[in-house]
Amino acid sequence: MSTFRFFNHHIRVPFLLLGLVEACILFSAVYLAAYIRFEGKIANVKAGLGELAWHALIFTGLFILIFMAMGLYQSRMRDGIKGVLLRLIIAYCIGVIILNTLFYIIPTLYLGRGLLFISLVSSFTAIIILRHLLFKISGDTFKKRILILGTGGKAVSISKLKRKTDRIGFVLLGYVHLRGTKDEVDSNKIVTLKMSLKEYCMKNEVDEIILAIEDRRKNYPIHELLDCRMSGIEITELASFFERETGKLKLDLLQNGFLICWSAPRCC
Repeated sequence: MSTFRFFNHHIRVPFLLLGLVEACILFSAVYLAAYIRFEGKIANVKAGLGELAWHALIFTGLFILIFMAMGLYQSRMRDGIKGVLLRLIIAYCIGVIILNTLFYIIPTLYLGRGLLFISLVSSFTAIIILRHLLFKISGDTFKKRILILGTGGKAVSISKLKRKTDRIGFVLLGYVHLRGTKDEVDSNKIVTLKMSLKEYCMKNEVDEIILAIEDRRKNYPIHELLDCRMSGIEITELASFFERETGKLKLDLLQNGFLICWSAPRCC
């Protein structure tokens, strides 16, 4: 599956790579600013700032943390590139405030107004161009790959999501039939498992399983779902899925919570 395990966190590889690329942009922006500000003379840079690498690392680390806090490494963004632009602007405003506070507390970290301005402008421009290109060419790379467990009436409700904004964050791989249930979804989208649920999910790089089961007292695959959950695959109640994707709460889908859908730290 396209995730990277970091301690107890499962990070999707595309977002990990995106974060690394943007970290390189931020780090390079400080060196570019120093090159422009000090006319390309490294001796002047060292004399004015000391070891530039430390300044670049602090600049990079701070903004990457802010980007994560602003949700810039999650697949669900209803507003597309406009939403990214707005979040980036807010992130940079917060970053400037924090940096100026650090400069006041630790004067040795001071970059200088000219160098800081160039670093901010160049990195912001490069990142927004990168994000715009990703929206154009990445296709479904940064979307969650989801699998629906169930083929009954509850599962049909997912197929009724027609608006583009309601389907912007995921790719639907299909519906898994459960024994003893009546199929109400399109038969072409029903997945027939010839292996365990976990093996299928790993083979097809499933990121999330949505529970759309009619009657949980019958044929509930508790052990298979636990295996999937322990492998880093998210297990989500149908009501929670609708609330996340549409911004609306479907009261007819609410039911008692279940152990397997406990909250867990997420990066994207």
